[in-house]
Amino acid sequence: MKTPAFQFYPDKWQSHTRRLSDSAYRVFHELICWMWQHSEDQCSVQASPEAVACAVAMPTECVRIALAEIQNAFSPLLKEEAGRWVSNGLRKEREKQIERREKAQNSANARWGDASASRKHCGSDANGSKAQCFPSPSPSPSPFPKEEGTASPPVVPEKKKLKAETVSTLPSSSVIPLPLDTENFRAAWSLWLSHLKAKRKPPTIHTQDLQLHKLSNMGVVKAIETIHHSIEHNWQGLYAKEERTFGQQNQPAPSGETQAQRDKRMILEACR
Repeated sequence: MKTPAFQFYPDKWQSHTRRLSDSAYRVFHELICWMWQHSEDQCSVQASPEAVACAVAMPTECVRIALAEIQNAFSPLLKEEAGRWVSNGLRKEREKQIERREKAQNSANARWGDASASRKHCGSDANGSKAQCFPSPSPSPSPFPKEEGTASPPVVPEKKKLKAETVSTLPSSSVIPLPLDTENFRAAWSLWLSHLKAKRKPPTIHTQDLQLHKLSNMGVVKAIETIHHSIEHNWQGLYAKEERTFGQQNQPAPSGETQAQRDKRMILEACR
């Protein structure tokens, strides 16, 4: 299969043909076009003025004079091989086009080969004739119309997993502050972290720093009591015994207040 066109490089063309006269330039141009269109190898012609004159449709004597310029002894534009004048540029162009065509063909064969390998036979239909099923490489729309009132299931976006905080956000934090750095507190603190892990609520580094800072203000004994008290009530946060109560529950009820009014007031105060 011959391709109808070839690459044209202006710089090479001008550097080779600039020395030619008008008539020689026309002969060379017509000859190159004839080679690509009509020659068997698309790059040669019989090495005789008569053959060239027939190819370019010009007088033989005019072609003979032009060939003297084209085939200059110092820099001939055509290479003579086995009785033929060959254009080296057209030969390279033809080889490049053949190589590109073969690569494209091999790539297409590979794609079609993979598609053929994935075809599945589906047995026989009701009439006994064998039916073949060819899975579509991409989902195709259904040929049946959708019933009115039916909606496609909503697309649920994937939840992005947040990376756990690994670095403390406080400027200068220690694992356990110095006032709390005792064996008993370390045991209570380890028990607290295990409690939160069992609740599937592991604290971040920043949360641990804040909790340790809060406990350090209580002292070692009260800090340990607070940890045990929070674990006992299955809380996620650290609260001392005097915290997280109903505030005014130990105060006497105002005169004339019923038990139901007192309970309602206590609940409202707890929710503030």
